[in-house]
Amino acid sequence: MPVAAHNPAPHYADWRDRYELVRRIGSGASAEVFEAHDRVQNEPVALKIVPDGRALTARIVREVEAAAALEHPNIVALHDWFSDGASSVLVWELVRGESLDRLGDRLRDADVVALGVELLDAIACAHRQGIVHRDVKPQNVMLDEHGHVKVMDFGIAHLMGADTLTGDGDLIGTVAYMSPEQAQGRRVQPASDVYSAGVVLYELLAGEHPLRGGTPAETYSNVATARLPSLGELRPDLPGELVDLIDAACAPRPADRPAPADLRDDLDDLLREGLVQAGGLRRARRLFRPLWRAGGAVERAGGAALSAATGIAVLDLLPAYPQSWTLPLVAVCTAVWAVLPEAGLALLLGVLAFPVFNVSLSLGAAYL
Repeated sequence: MPVAAHNPAPHYADWRDRYELVRRIGSGASAEVFEAHDRVQNEPVALKIVPDGRALTARIVREVEAAAALEHPNIVALHDWFSDGASSVLVWELVRGESLDRLGDRLRDADVVALGVELLDAIACAHRQGIVHRDVKPQNVMLDEHGHVKVMDFGIAHLMGADTLTGDGDLIGTVAYMSPEQAQGRRVQPASDVYSAGVVLYELLAGEHPLRGGTPAETYSNVATARLPSLGELRPDLPGELVDLIDAACAPRPADRPAPADLRDDLDDLLREGLVQAGGLRRARRLFRPLWRAGGAVERAGGAALSAATGIAVLDLLPAYPQSWTLPLVAVCTAVWAVLPEAGLALLLGVLAFPVFNVSLSLGAAYL
């Protein structure tokens, strides 16, 4: 489909002649997104309308044209674009799926690493053609209906205002994934996208974003001045190789971050070598988050006490083992938790599985 950059400011009537709005998909501070029908190609498309009158400078026009030329299976294709001088309309490939910010705990560790490979492959492709995204965040990364990554909004950060600190609405989401140099108003570079992608993967693996504040100003201050704690502090169970890769991507200095293609290859190696497992305890990790972090004796003692109380209560409520086994089982779980919280949690969940299944298979399935 041709790019409309050569058209001298087409009017709304021009694009409405070709595209029929079907339904609103979403809206934000900078744009509204609709599913539309392309009458010429007879196919559905996504139509993004930016109504704020941001000037289409020569720089923005060049970036939109370059983005329209990108061809990669993990990049949402920009088919067409129009401007009437007050608003801009961008016509994108319609992707059916969910953005990463809506997936939450449904992603296993291996899923996160696999999507990281595709995300970084898309970023590397764009960088080879001189395009820096500037706004990589979970809302701009989708998993399609086949489970593959689709990165949205390449080349339009200037048009959307995502590379500035003005406005509100989606700003907290944008700032939370900015690189320190971007938050400080310094030059954005390819390494800035690597940092943002690293933070996205960090958050998916850790289950939280340690720099996110309650307001845009607080988040901005945290991002501009603080470095992320090592991923291993929140997820000591992860392979050290994976922790090192994510920590390197989130390095405060751009020069210390790996190139996207190198990071992609290293993550892919972890998958092929089987070093990243499914991570089926993700919900349990979040439930016991304060006790999971590497810390002092107080945290471990608290977790051990919780393990003991939980074990006694459940085994008393759902007797399945001989009564003489209760205290030894609880004692073993408690002792293991005090030394290795992650192993203690796994052992406790395993011990409690039998009583739950003993009540009913459906309850056991829900427990798992």
